[in-house]
Amino acid sequence: MLEDGASAALILEDVVERSDFVNKYKTYANQPKDQRVRMGVGLSLCMHGGGFTGAGEDKMGTTVEVDYLPSGNVEVLSGSTEMGQGTDTMLPMYVAEVLQMPLERVSHPLPDTSRAPNSGPTAASRTAMFVGRAAVEAGENLLAKLMDYLDEKNGVRPDDYRDGVFYAGGKEAATLDDAAKEWLMKKGRLAARGMVHPDNRYTWDEEKFHGTAYKGYSWLAQVLEAEVDLDTYEIHPKKATVSSEVGRAINPIQVDGQMAGGVLQSYGMGYLEDMTVGPDGKFSAHQLNAYLIPTILDAPEFDVKVFEDPSPFGAFGAKGIGELSCDGGAPAVASVVDNACGVYATEAPITGEKLYTMMQAKEQAEAGK
Repeated sequence: MLEDGASAALILEDVVERSDFVNKYKTYANQPKDQRVRMGVGLSLCMHGGGFTGAGEDKMGTTVEVDYLPSGNVEVLSGSTEMGQGTDTMLPMYVAEVLQMPLERVSHPLPDTSRAPNSGPTAASRTAMFVGRAAVEAGENLLAKLMDYLDEKNGVRPDDYRDGVFYAGGKEAATLDDAAKEWLMKKGRLAARGMVHPDNRYTWDEEKFHGTAYKGYSWLAQVLEAEVDLDTYEIHPKKATVSSEVGRAINPIQVDGQMAGGVLQSYGMGYLEDMTVGPDGKFSAHQLNAYLIPTILDAPEFDVKVFEDPSPFGAFGAKGIGELSCDGGAPAVASVVDNACGVYATEAPITGEKLYTMMQAKEQAEAGK
């Protein structure tokens, strides 16, 4: 049972209303049967857990380091690799927020095992939620180090930090930059680490595979409108209405883009990307030019809306969204074909050959009545 973060009803009701799904479904279901190009509308709902299953994150020891440089800039050192999901923007955003400094002063260099601590693998929709948590703690620990230093220097520990300034008893004690530069001159390198600590509030039984599988779930609902051409047996997505709940959108523009890109990719899984193994053991797509993927010409119009329901386990409430956007496209495509043609696919992708076979079986069944 999910105690919090169950947003299925919220996003489902929103996407149904925004897309006018009910009326369109009824309209397309009553199209003339001899119509060559038919419209269909399909709906899907999915969720995806953030991080590794069960106790994976508790055992990982995910660690991030924050390094204040002599230049006054800050580096966030982690083992998380940027491969399009936004790590190089997101982790600096976390640390810049904690240190209350301009984002342009914080960077995430290319992971290097000679410098970066072990942040765990770059996988499983975990970077924003869990690596981000370690980055936030690392920033907080850097501030705590400087507070200890000012206490040692002045005999009074700062009790407040805002807008880049430490305060003690309501009076300014030092700026972050002044304190950091003094530290560098007197003590050398200034760095701090943060990590994801085990959470004993929830348990997972490795033997029985029972307990809290994930500490937070992201949700996505989508309505796809598409044309189905019964001469060529091609499917052409026209409009995608998407609603998602992501905990906290750390970089809203990036979240919108990732949703649109991932959903488009998932449509490819639904009707284009055929990679089956034949009886002879050979792949159906034996060359890259035979493995079809959606291009910009296949992209529908996107209407993406993001909801936030912060998770207590993620950095600033964030959840993972890397895999979420790819989860619901294939069933949405199958629902489109069902609405447009009256046949429901039980496997994906629904290639032209498969659609032709299903339509032939339907016609033969109807002729035999």
